[in-house]
Amino acid sequence: TSCSLRPSWLKKTHQTLRSLRPLWLKLTLCSLCPLWFIGCELYEQDEYEEQYFVYSQLTALEPLPRVELYTTTPFDTEFIRDERRAGGGKVAIHLMDAQGDREETYEYTELSDGRHRYRSDEPVPVLPMRTYELEITLPGSGEKMTSHTTVPDTFRVAQAVRDSVTYLQDDLLEFEVTKSAYPGRESYYMLATKALDRDNYGLTPYYEESTLHRNGLLHIRTPIMNEASFESQNNRLQILFPWENIAHYGPNEFIVRTIDDNMHDFYLTLDSQTGNDHLSPGEMRNIKYNIEGGIGLFGSMATAKAEGFVENNRK
Repeated sequence: TSCSLRPSWLKKTHQTLRSLRPLWLKLTLCSLCPLWFIGCELYEQDEYEEQYFVYSQLTALEPLPRVELYTTTPFDTEFIRDERRAGGGKVAIHLMDAQGDREETYEYTELSDGRHRYRSDEPVPVLPMRTYELEITLPGSGEKMTSHTTVPDTFRVAQAVRDSVTYLQDDLLEFEVTKSAYPGRESYYMLATKALDRDNYGLTPYYEESTLHRNGLLHIRTPIMNEASFESQNNRLQILFPWENIAHYGPNEFIVRTIDDNMHDFYLTLDSQTGNDHLSPGEMRNIKYNIEGGIGLFGSMATAKAEGFVENNRK
């Protein structure tokens, strides 16, 4: 399970970035989008066998998302995204009823090799607290790839306590959010920041020193946390965004996500490979995909967003 202690980097203190490791940064970037590590050796294999990899994430109240299908590469082979798209498959997402039967079926159209989108006259929103099934008929063999996700309940930013700060000099950016809900368990959260104006605002010091920004450093996330990771008051959570997760000065979007079981299991086991939950090498686990007939991520989340501003402390 995810850590229930309040992370030290969420406290309102002035912090430095010297404790951050380049390996953590590199692998955190990879973990933002699972497509980055299709060619990585993140599951046990005595002899390489090509597999199908699916990527799709549903977001509560947003339209049904795109579904992308790829084939994997050996860990020592460069993954070139456009060359590994798997065309010719058939994709559908089913909305399930309370009894586990299919209530609605949304047949997807293949836009180009491996890229599928649902087309309709009106966008079909993803319903919170409902279960969806992904069904892919794989090209050539006709075998099935399937997965299920239950979408977290919606929540919102109730108040911006502190949405404009000077980097490393002020207290951390802070927002109050209402609580989400998930069937049968507590809610799990991930925080993320997204730079909104990279052209006019530079990188913060640690990321400026890294060559990884050449890959388009834009979006940084935290490990998984539960409600005990945050202070709670009046049925609201106090969310503090750590300096370590701010890559750019200037305007940023600050995102709080509650995640389904698939995203929880995927990122928790991924982070165990990248050092985020401090497991020893003997305790590292394979990535948990929760997909039958292939690997990848078919998950869901609810999000609450707010904009804030980070002033350069070196002016």
